[in-house]
Parts: sequence; C-alpha cells; structure tokens
Amino acid sequence: MFGFPGDLTSGGAAIEALPGLAALFEAMPDGIVVVDQDGTITRCNPAAEVLFGYGPGGLAGMSVEELIPTDLRSAHADHRSRFAADPYRRPMGSGLRISGVRSDRTTFPIDVSLAPIEIGGQRFVGAFVRDVSEASRVELLLLAVSQINRALLAALTPREIYAQIAREARLLLGAELGTVSIPSHRLGHMVIAGADDEDYAYLTGLDMEPGSSAAGYAYETGEIVRIHDLALSDNVHPDGAALGLGPAIVVPIAADGEAIGALSIVRAPGQPDFTELEQTLLEIFSSTVAVAMVADRTRNQLAVSRLVSDQHRIASDLDDVVIATLHKIGARLDRLATLVPGIVRERVETTSEDLRNVIVELEREIEDLTHAPLSTVPVTTRVRDMVDHAAIELGFQPTLHWSGPIDSHISAELRHALLEALGDILHNIACHSMATRVGVDISVDALSLVVSVSDDGVGIPEGPASARWLNRLASRAREHGGELSVVERRPSGCLYEWRVTLED
Repeated sequence: MFGFPGDLTSGGAAIEALPGLAALFEAMPDGIVVVDQDGTITRCNPAAEVLFGYGPGGLAGMSVEELIPTDLRSAHADHRSRFAADPYRRPMGSGLRISGVRSDRTTFPIDVSLAPIEIGGQRFVGAFVRDVSEASRVELLLLAVSQINRALLAALTPREIYAQIAREARLLLGAELGTVSIPSHRLGHMVIAGADDEDYAYLTGLDMEPGSSAAGYAYETGEIVRIHDLALSDNVHPDGAALGLGPAIVVPIAADGEAIGALSIVRAPGQPDFTELEQTLLEIFSSTVAVAMVADRTRNQLAVSRLVSDQHRIASDLDDVVIATLHKIGARLDRLATLVPGIVRERVETTSEDLRNVIVELEREIEDLTHAPLSTVPVTTRVRDMVDHAAIELGFQPTLHWSGPIDSHISAELRHALLEALGDILHNIACHSMATRVGVDISVDALSLVVSVSDDGVGIPEGPASARWLNRLASRAREHGGELSVVERRPSGCLYEWRVTLED
C-alpha cells in the first residue's frame, strides 16, 4: 500500500514530479484520499471524487471526518489520532469497515486501507477507499435467508411469516416498503398477505382485482416487473399508486414450477431504480420465500393427513415439493458462492450447509406428524425418490442399479446413513461437477454395503467447503466400520465409493 502527499498550494508537487506515478494515481479504480496530520484532505484522485459525489477539486481542504456519518465522527477522529501516533499499513479487507457519506448526505458501506508515509519531514496518510455495497448486499441476503429458515421451523402463523418475508426483503434492498401478495379465494383476485412497517400495515388484506396490479401480473406470468415510478405507473393498484412512492420491483414466488404469490419491494420517491444485482438477490431470496410458503401449506396438510388413511402417500407428495425446492435453493446459493470473494464466500457456503440441516429437520417433521416412520418404507423406494430429486437439480436422469438383498439386510440406522451419504454425493455433483452423466450403483452382500456414484464432470472443487463435505462423508462411513474413497477418472469425472460394514 502507498500514499501520496501533496498540499493545497502546490497541487501535489511530489506526485507531478514523477509523471508515471501521477498517471497511476489518477487512473486507480479505488478512491485515494490523502490527509495530513490534522485530518485535512490535501489531495484525492478522480475515483474518490466520483465515489463521494464531488466534482473536480471538491474534496480538497475538507476535513476527512466530513466523509463519515455524523454520529461516528468523534470516534473516527480518536481512531485517526491513535493511528497517527503508531502508524502501520492496514490492507484492504482487514476489518476497517465503516460507512461513507456522499455529497447528497446518503451513506454507503466502504472498506478502507491505510498507508502512512513521510516526505520532507511531514507525515501523511493515504487512504484507499472502496465501495463494498455489493458485498454487503450478499451478506444481507445470507442473513435474510437465515431468518426465513428460522421462521420456517418456528411454526409461526401465516401472517407472521408473510410479514417477516416482507421485512427481510425490504431490508435486503434498503427500500421503503415490502409486501407479499397471494391468490385470493375470489377467482383471479390477489390479496396482500403481509406488509412490512407499521406505516403500511393497513395494506394487509387489501384485495386486488384481476389486471389491476403488478403483483397479479407477476403471479400470472412468472415474469419480473420493474416500475420506474409507482405513483405514475398504469399497471399498479390505485391504492398502491396513492402511496406516492418511487421505483418498484415485483418478483414471482414459485416452488417447483407452481406459482404461489408475488413479492413487491418499493423505494422512496426520488431513489434510484433497482440494479441487476439487486434483482438477482431478490430472485434468490424469493426462492427461500417459496419454501416458507410451501412449508406453511405443508403443516396444514400434514394436520389433515392424520384424519385420512393414506397418510404416507400425502407425506411423500409433500416431501417431493418441499425437499426439491430446498435443494434448488441450496444449488443457487452454491452457484452464488462462486461469484463472491473471501469471507463472503465462506458465509454463503455456511448458509448452504445450514440449509441442508433444514432439509433434515423438515424430513423429520414430516415423518413425525404423519405417524408413518420412513424406516417402514423400502430403502429401494427411498433411493429411487432421491435419484429423482437429483434429476431436478442435474437436469437429466441418473442411471440406477442395485444388487443383493438391500431391503432385508440393512438396519434402520444404516439406512439413514446410506440415504444421507447418497444425497450429499448427488447434491455435490449437481452443484459443482457440470456433469452430463451420473450413475448410481448400490450393492449388498453378507458383509458390506457399497454405494458407488460416478460422473463425467470436472471433479471436486478445491476449498474448505469441499474438505468439510468429504470429511463428513468419511466420518459417516467410519461410524459404521467403513471408509470413503474418491478416485478421479480419465478423461474426466469422479468415482465415489462409500463402503460400510453390515451389522451381524
């Protein structure tokens, strides 16, 4: 890291004395702000002026504290004084995450690296400033997903779930209002099932006639609706237009191809339109919303299933919808992890792992509420179901072969271990391998159970998430006196062999 000294009268003569260095200073994509020991900005590059919303020369002579929110300025001045007394290089991403203030007084998250230098007996500090709004949005997405997953397992009322969905989505995009709309009992009508913020609570229960709302259009067509100005748009409900709000975005909520509702997010008047990144984050979030809404319906159907004789068939149907949807969300989170750096990627991977725990919890809930333990179902049936679930993620049907007395020679405990291991392997292949062919082979003899899965993909990605996953698979095998082996195939692909010892 490095900093560039200068002063208001010389215009930074030390930089201009080295033309190549001056050109680099001007061309740097990160904002560079140079301050003296009093905290006065003596020089900055064009990127810094754009970042904070000032014209050429607009930052020169200002106190650096003016670029910090008012309530943090005193603490920042203290921090700057301590840094001046014991200066050291602080690289980008080392934890100095604060908010910056633009010329229009709006705030945004920034990451700052510092580089102390001394020239001509004078001390200066060069601050490299980077807008980390996008990374912060991804972190908010993970928090929102986590909150909805908790609501999913907390058995909240539908109104509570819908209100929380609206609130998390509004916070995710820094908006003024969030609402969730679902089909009304009246044919073609939509109703607002949840609205965030006390000022807009009265919107809950609002009935919208066919063709009168963007939410209805998104629900019917499955298309995303973007509105530049809610107050001036023709395709919103009159009550929505009367709110006097600004840009809006409406995304459909769908699970496993079935339309469930629509999620609407609206900003205050005069705020910018939603970006492509924000739209992507909202689409991922809406997938989690779909699970929450399906789960609510699942609980109601499970309660009814106690009164009918065909309990297991109903539980299996619900399992197909909920678990398949959760796997899709997990796959989208895994793909998101490849698009973001460093600690944010680790948080995405952790959230994906948490989601798999939610899958296990939901399977147990379905099993308990129906009073039809899954252990009574032939393991071959469960394996077929799991391979069919994997086909949804993969986009093609894996082949399946087995040999030996599988249903009669496997204990309930080992059966669960088999299904968890097979599910983990298939999920990892679907998320990371880019395979076009997958084969599953399960065999049982008098001594052992062997689960072999082969693919023609690109192999296992490097990184801590893959290491944790393989360790978990191997540990599961060791618990039953077995082992895991993974062999890279030629010209491409992997062969996973999960082998365990049968109980006497």
